[in-house]
Amino acid sequence: MIHANRGETRGQVEAIRAFNRFYTARLGLLRRRHLDGRFSLTEARALFEIGSRPGVTAKALRETLEIDNGYLSRVLKQHVRDGLVRATASRADRREKPLMLTAAGRREVAHLDAESARMIEELLGPLDQERRVELAQLLEHAQTLLARRERPRVRIERLRRVE
Repeated sequence: MIHANRGETRGQVEAIRAFNRFYTARLGLLRRRHLDGRFSLTEARALFEIGSRPGVTAKALRETLEIDNGYLSRVLKQHVRDGLVRATASRADRREKPLMLTAAGRREVAHLDAESARMIEELLGPLDQERRVELAQLLEHAQTLLARRERPRVRIERLRRVE
């Protein structure tokens, strides 16, 4: 396996950080409200995930979003209070509460989805079709390269005293 030297690694890290700064600013991801709407990026993303995976549990959602349990709990409680999300007791495990969007939640997700698509289309506007395809392929490749590998399972065994 070939390893980059420290200077090369530093340059690679800086290149990725520079792209992140460019992209988050370009899409307005650091604004107080996502897509200049009523939700933060986390709130909007939670709605999107629930809409994409009806019946998802808070535990699975926390793992997908990789956010603190307390923060997710506050986000979900607000969505329930606002009538956007419904949580029902699971038949299999009463501790789990599958999450579903309400009709109002589905309307919000549809609006967010349309606004996000419009913004990306605007970003792609100056590019010809060949460059759009190239960009999409490069982003798919980057996602594949950076995807987390499954964590190795830990096996705990009781040690026996050797006599």
